[in-house]
Amino acid sequence: MEKQTLNKKKRSLRSQIRNLYLSVLLLPLLILGGTLLVVSYRNQIGNDRKLLSAYNSGVRQTMYDLTTYIYNISDSIAYNEDLSRLLAGRYGNNNQFMTAYNNTTVVDQYIAKYTAIGGIYIYSENPTVCSYGRVIKVDDDIRNSDWYQKANSQFTGFWTSYEYTDAYNKEVTALTLIRKMVVVDSGESAVVMIRVSNSFLNSRIENLSYTTLMTVNREPIFCGTDPEAKRTYINENVGIDYNRVRYSNDTTAEYKGIKSLVSVASLKPSKSADSQIYIVSYDTNAYTGIAQMLHWIVALLLVATALSAIVFVWLARRFTKEIATLRYEMGRVSHKNSNDATILQGDKMFSSAELTEAYSDLLLMAENIEKMEAQQYEAELNEKRLQNDQQKIEIKVLASQINPHFLYNTLEMIRMKALSNNDRDVATAIKLLGQSMRYVLENTGTMESTLKKELDHIMNYLQIQKLRFGERVDYQINIQPDMNLEEYVSLPLIMQPIVENAIVHGLEKREGNGKIWVAIYTLDNRVYVDISDNAGGMDEATMNMVLHMVEHYKKENNTSGIALYNINRRMKLTYGEDYGIDIHTVPGEGTRVRLAMPIIRV
Repeated sequence: MEKQTLNKKKRSLRSQIRNLYLSVLLLPLLILGGTLLVVSYRNQIGNDRKLLSAYNSGVRQTMYDLTTYIYNISDSIAYNEDLSRLLAGRYGNNNQFMTAYNNTTVVDQYIAKYTAIGGIYIYSENPTVCSYGRVIKVDDDIRNSDWYQKANSQFTGFWTSYEYTDAYNKEVTALTLIRKMVVVDSGESAVVMIRVSNSFLNSRIENLSYTTLMTVNREPIFCGTDPEAKRTYINENVGIDYNRVRYSNDTTAEYKGIKSLVSVASLKPSKSADSQIYIVSYDTNAYTGIAQMLHWIVALLLVATALSAIVFVWLARRFTKEIATLRYEMGRVSHKNSNDATILQGDKMFSSAELTEAYSDLLLMAENIEKMEAQQYEAELNEKRLQNDQQKIEIKVLASQINPHFLYNTLEMIRMKALSNNDRDVATAIKLLGQSMRYVLENTGTMESTLKKELDHIMNYLQIQKLRFGERVDYQINIQPDMNLEEYVSLPLIMQPIVENAIVHGLEKREGNGKIWVAIYTLDNRVYVDISDNAGGMDEATMNMVLHMVEHYKKENNTSGIALYNINRRMKLTYGEDYGIDIHTVPGEGTRVRLAMPIIRV
């Protein structure tokens, strides 16, 4: 027994040492490491966002310079007199137009001079020209296209993501400026289309760390460092607000299933009223880099934790070894196997003065052991006496309890005696009383019954009152035809106190023709129980007093007021403030109490 006690103390000591390590060393280390992780994460995310936003701003500036540059070139082309004469001329055959075109080298010069231009095309309505070189004769398909109609309807140019098939029969999308061209001395219109070189754009925005996609308005992507994303659409998860003229946002979204930092910026090109270029830059490596950094920090924390644990375990083992020695000596003292010479050796057995001093106190403890054992023995005797007294009290309490079944059986015996004496009224009254008492006892403290059981209880009560008052009291039950009361849940014992109030405070004073009406029906997803009487109603002062008692309980309230308050409060606590008791009275006629509850089926 003593050895088991020592083992328990040893485990308790180890637990305390472990808790000391956890609270003094490990917990601060974890808090410091967690703080370091959070701060490092936030700083790295912040730096990565700034770098990404700066890169996105640089791309935006590049695109602004490029679009302004292209638009200025379009001005030179749209108002070029040589081109205007070429498009306004009348040619007898295609060879004449080709010769005239070859003598006009303005377009080819622009293409050769500016690497940013991927192509320049002029669409002409002149019926005498043919599609040759950079001039394209407008046919019905072109004339009916949206971009051509839009160009002819306005004088300012606009930008679009134009899709075409290149020389290698490959579908390509390019940023394209389209604008109407001035043709002097001609009734025909012409449209200039300037495509931006995708290779030129990619060389300006290419970055190994970021993925950049660009689109005009909500059109397909015309340029991006990810070739697979071209001719697709900007993902909605970046949350672009297309209704704002100047829009920028830094957010987080997934790109190809990878959580990434996102920087979004809009650009309104110069001299373009209805074009908006959106630049979306993704940093798909940000969270991966942060994860690697956090892994290194966690690894360092684990190494620090392991080293501290090793040192602490070594110190703890040394300490527990000395504690074990102290326990051994305490055992000797408790068995009176020690002497003063052993005490004098305490400074050699322990490395700390505290343990040596503790060991020197063992003799004093040994002297008090016998006294403590005697006191403990006396305490155990007192505890036994208390337990015996408690058992006697419990036996008396159990003996004083009344078994409800004994009460039911007794009432049933009295009823059978009444039947044997041919007194059926007494037998009926006892039977109804027993059923009412059984329902009350079974539902005391419960939270749920059914409308069927509640109505049966009310009918038992009314039949007893009918036996009591005879023809002075009558009742009528009305139930909605399609209602099966066994299927509807109700709070128990909420109808009988209201019926009792109607009889005690109203019908008892009548000499005859007293009547109670009970109506149960559903309306607007609610169950209503109306209990009405013809007891003459209440005046305004009495009605106000009753309504106040229903909502506010006071000790001076009469029994009926407490009953109405309790029923109303139970219903509101169970079903909510929209349900409960509603009272309506007509002076000189009667009173109706309405219970409202939600439809809850069994």
